[in-house]
Order: sequence, then structure tokens, then C-alpha cells
Amino acid sequence: MTPDVSHAIIDEAHRHGLKVNAHVFYLSDVQDLVAAGIDGFAHLARDKELDDATVQAIARRGIVVMPTLATAERATHTTIPPTMAAWLDGPVREALPQATLDRVKAGFTERDAATAAANRERYTILQRSVARLARAGAKVVLGSDTGTQDNPFGVTDHRELEMLVEAGMTPMQVLVAATSTGAAYLGLKGEGALASSNAANFVVLDANPLDDITNTRRIAAVYVNGRQVDRQALRLR
Repeated sequence: MTPDVSHAIIDEAHRHGLKVNAHVFYLSDVQDLVAAGIDGFAHLARDKELDDATVQAIARRGIVVMPTLATAERATHTTIPPTMAAWLDGPVREALPQATLDRVKAGFTERDAATAAANRERYTILQRSVARLARAGAKVVLGSDTGTQDNPFGVTDHRELEMLVEAGMTPMQVLVAATSTGAAYLGLKGEGALASSNAANFVVLDANPLDDITNTRRIAAVYVNGRQVDRQALRLR
């Protein structure tokens, strides 16, 4: 999409009170869209690290960024990370068909060492950009390619939380990105934070995610609209 087209879309959408998000790859496109008034980015520049001026402009203008690290990070492996394997063969096994689990595992192994090494070099660009955004106080939100092949709901999102911390965000920043920041950006009233006026949609964990972000996977209970979900009944079905 050429700049004149994307600029026209942004201008017209804003006249109608709509937000505009861009799916990007190149830093030059990020810079152009920031100047044009974009509201949010899906993914980040992957050819070059975000420069200081662009990071500061994103933070100053309140542009929301959804880094989507987990998909790119998976391509840096030739074997399944032990913690990921234990999770997939443990709690996740109760929630997904075996064929889906096999496909998720294959996503970590279906490349040679040279390809994985090259992918790791490119992945560090994303990590450094996320760290810069976090230090600048930019609005980062949880996002991933959830729902596409090899990215099952829940699994990919929890992996994304871990990758954001590894990239340089604090566990608290990541929890905010996964809850209140995203809800506010989407205009969801009564969602995204624990408050007396909000909907009682939340999870109860067995361990503190501020100590280790992967503790978000240690789910003891799930509540939707104030009622506890019968997880055992779901397993049986």
C-alpha cells in the first residue's frame, strides 16, 4: 500500500471517529505512518531496530504497539525449549487435540541450525525495539497471531507474555499490556482491571506472575461474569 493511500485511509477513518492499525515490516513505513497519525501497529519493524526519535514519537502520541514476538521467536529454535515441552505435555495436553499439539511442537523444530541462527539475529531486532518502547513508557499491548495455524488460543498468548519479559519489559508492564491497556484501546467498558464497577472476569493463579511471568499458566480458577467456570466439566467434554 502506497503512502498516499494509507494516509487517505487514516484521514478518512479519523473523520469518522475510527482508529487505524497498520500491519508493518519496514522501519521506513513505521516512521511514515507515525507522522501520518496512525493509532496502532500490529507487529513491529523487522528490518531495522526502532530509532530513538520514532520510539519517542510513538510514546508521546500514545500509539499502541502489538509486538507479536512469539511467532518470530519460535523460528529461532531447532528443538522445543524444555519448559515449553513440559507445558505442552502437561496442562495444555488436556485442552488441545493431539494433532494440534504435534503441529505446535513441529513449529519449533522444522528448520536447520543455520536458518535458526539467522532467525535469531533478526529476532534480536524485535527484542531491542520492545525494550526501547518499554523504557519510553509506550503503550504496548498483548497480541499475537493467535488463532492461525500453529498458534492455538491461550497457548500463544501465554508464550507471548514470556517473550515480552525476555525482551526487556517488567512482569508488571506485561500484565498491564495484557489487561487494562488493551481493553482501553478497544474501548471495552468495565473490562481490563479489577474494580468494583467492572465485570468480574478474571483468573486466579497458584503463584505470583510478578515473580515469574510464566506463573500466568498456573491457573487455579476462571471466573466469567462473576461465576466460576467448571473447568473439570470442560475437560470431560
